[in-house]
Amino acid sequence: MTAAGHGSLIVFERIAREAAGSIGCSLFTVTAFDAAAMHVQRLYSTNPSAYPVGGRKPKRDTEFGRRVLVAGKPLVCEGDDAIATIFDDHETIRSLGLHASINAPVVSGGHCIGVLNFLLTSSSVSKEQLNAASAFASDESVVAALRDPGLR
Repeated sequence: MTAAGHGSLIVFERIAREAAGSIGCSLFTVTAFDAAAMHVQRLYSTNPSAYPVGGRKPKRDTEFGRRVLVAGKPLVCEGDDAIATIFDDHETIRSLGLHASINAPVVSGGHCIGVLNFLLTSSSVSKEQLNAASAFASDESVVAALRDPGLR
């Protein structure tokens, strides 16, 4: 499910398919970052009943906001306690059988413009999974899809 245009949808669906294999994620979402409001808005979700497109999350004064959105660095959460520390919706995440996450910022022109969110059933993340998530986030087609003015 997506709020993205057709071209962006194709890109996000491709990343979802590839990430299911290379990262082993069970939930994949894409969020756009609004720097002025300091929130993210969901553009794509592989589980729209639990994580509907259009959902917004405030990130001002949060570790997620500082690390991912401002510093442009990936955030890895391993285990239920780590997820509970970072995410207000940790109970929903746990109810879906998800126990680890990789949040990879999509950076353009030195600024974060969105985040690729990969959630896993395992409680740990390997270096290879993190590298794959970072590679997806730096994919030029992902950057172009998030820069699409029709998404905002």
